[in-house]
Amino acid sequence: MTCTGQRFVHLFTCLATSLTACNLTGAQNNFIISTDPSIWRWEASADQGVTWHSGLMDVDSSVSSVHVRAVSTFPGPSNTYFGATSLDATVTGAPGIGEADTISRSSISRGQITNNLVELAVTRFGSVLKIDDESDLLPPGIGTRWANVSQAAPFRSPPPVLGNPIICFAYELALDGTQGQRIVSAQFPIDREYGLNSPIVHLFRANDFNEIWNIYVHPLVQQNLVLNVVPSPCSLMLLALSVVSMRNRTGSAAVTNSPPTAPSTPPQSQSHHR
Repeated sequence: MTCTGQRFVHLFTCLATSLTACNLTGAQNNFIISTDPSIWRWEASADQGVTWHSGLMDVDSSVSSVHVRAVSTFPGPSNTYFGATSLDATVTGAPGIGEADTISRSSISRGQITNNLVELAVTRFGSVLKIDDESDLLPPGIGTRWANVSQAAPFRSPPPVLGNPIICFAYELALDGTQGQRIVSAQFPIDREYGLNSPIVHLFRANDFNEIWNIYVHPLVQQNLVLNVVPSPCSLMLLALSVVSMRNRTGSAAVTNSPPTAPSTPPQSQSHHR
């Protein structure tokens, strides 16, 4: 996805908002560009967060919902922390698959990041669910806003989470039970400012309290999640029993409806006349 005009400007408006929150808009900001990627990985849990899966996850069709989260892992010095990025989060199913899946607005959060005030909303476009800024009601990638995920400086309130990795996004996906795959992903704005020509993430330094604030810019590499809803063991057992029952009924009908055989008659004795 490419990003131009107002939508691209909004990405840097989000960063400017973060800078304002840090009281550093008047400071000299030193942008350090790196080609080392930051990883944005989608994960899901079907057991209330006890275990988490990435890549491909089979989900029993009897499961009513799964918890989804995005985990960011990034390179750089140990004193850097997740700063900011923007996205349209999406869940995409094939036609006829997951079209009644829902995401409760109250379940959406920015994970461990707590200082984002802009409300997010869920909109459906055919087989695609989108989580975005509540004022953006257009399909993913072509609206005027993004879901902003950002943190401020350590001396602001609430203080940033300095962990690496860090949970940056989360929600609960209610499944409609239809079997098949859903792709959990997001669309990010493409950087045209720093020459990386890719989605980006800004990393901040935890000990930058002086006149020069170092902001590290890294390309963002996304790892999608595929939820594969499969038949439950109970439904497979019922299917097997129904097949056996059908075969038994078919066999019984074949015996019942078979044409009657003619009774055998003993050969008649022949009379001999002299």
